[in-house]
Amino acid sequence: MTYRSGFLAVYTALLMSLCFACENTERNPQTEGPAKNTLRDSVETEEVAVKVLAGDDTTLESNSLMNSMAPKWSVQEVLRKYPEAEITNKEAVPNRHTDGQIDTLITIKSDSTIFQFYSLQDRDLLQTATLSKAGIALGNGLEVGMTAEEVTNHIEPLQGRKAVPQSILIRAEQAPTSIRLRFRQNRLSYIDYQGYVD
Repeated sequence: MTYRSGFLAVYTALLMSLCFACENTERNPQTEGPAKNTLRDSVETEEVAVKVLAGDDTTLESNSLMNSMAPKWSVQEVLRKYPEAEITNKEAVPNRHTDGQIDTLITIKSDSTIFQFYSLQDRDLLQTATLSKAGIALGNGLEVGMTAEEVTNHIEPLQGRKAVPQSILIRAEQAPTSIRLRFRQNRLSYIDYQGYVD
């Protein structure tokens, strides 16, 4: 027997003994029955959550949607909801429709959250708002900090969707009013409201 054939015989015997040694002829009673497919289950769980598509954006143009979301805040309500907020500017503005009437343009700031109201004698009209923290909700209950799934529950055209764009612009069909929503890490992080005051 040559060295090479002897080596092959030993190698083959060793390989065969390893194969038989690894075979388990006893059944483990804990693993009887089909094992749970954890990979498939985790994928199904992920699919339930609404995902934000990075880099995507969309526009929804609807008067009824815009009307339902439009905030109805007043200066006093904003100051009550954000106790740390301050009125940073008050500017007298002549009313274009009523001679001799002077209205006030009021700016309120709380960190990076900014509101601008056109204040009449009997009511406040929100002109613009930039929100980057929770504390005050839009007309339909939407507010900064909500998950993407919570946001879709508040916006009818997005209900039932498994993915939403990173930026959503909602605007009225004729009037120049709009609400922009932006997401970060699957949460609503920014709301920008542009109202129309004539």
